[in-house]
Amino acid sequence: MTTEALTQNAAETLVGYARSEFSVAAQHRDKSQVTEEMIPWIERIESSVVKMLTILDELPTEDRSRWLAMSLFGRLSTNQVITPLTGEDVEWTDSGIENLKKNRRCPHVFLRVDGTAFDARAVVRLTGDGSMRPESVEPRDISFPYMPKQEILGPKEEEAPSLKLVEVES
Repeated sequence: MTTEALTQNAAETLVGYARSEFSVAAQHRDKSQVTEEMIPWIERIESSVVKMLTILDELPTEDRSRWLAMSLFGRLSTNQVITPLTGEDVEWTDSGIENLKKNRRCPHVFLRVDGTAFDARAVVRLTGDGSMRPESVEPRDISFPYMPKQEILGPKEEEAPSLKLVEVES
C-alpha cells in the first residue's frame, strides 16, 4: 500500500490514524539502523500506544472530553503538574542539597532556607547554533501559586551568530 493510500484511507479514529502512521514509519525506517532484536520492542511500543488510543477513541468527540483527557494524559505522563504549586509545607521534601528543599510535585522547583523559591528550569536559552544544551537552562525566582512553565529565549548576544554584509558586484 502506498503512503498516499494509507493516509487517504486512515480511519476517523485515533487508532486508525496511529496504525496508518506506524505503517508509513515502517516503510521509511532505515533498515540499517533497525536490528532483528529491535522489531519485537517496536511492536510492543506500537501495541501499547494503540491500547491507550483505544481508550481515548471511546470518549465522545462532540464535547471536550477527548481533548481534555489527551491534555491531562500528556501532562501527567511527563510528570507535569495540572494545578499550580501552592508552596505549602506538605509540598516540600529534602533535596539532598544543603539549605534546599525540593518540591514533591515538581522536582525542578526548590525552596531556600530564607523562604524564597526558584524554578531551576524556568528559562531555556538557545545557543548560537539554535540548539539547547544542559548549560543553557537558567533558574528563575518564583512566587506561589506557581504553574511551572519554560520560557525559551534566543542566544545571549555574545553567542549569537554575527551577520556579515557582503558587497555583491553587479
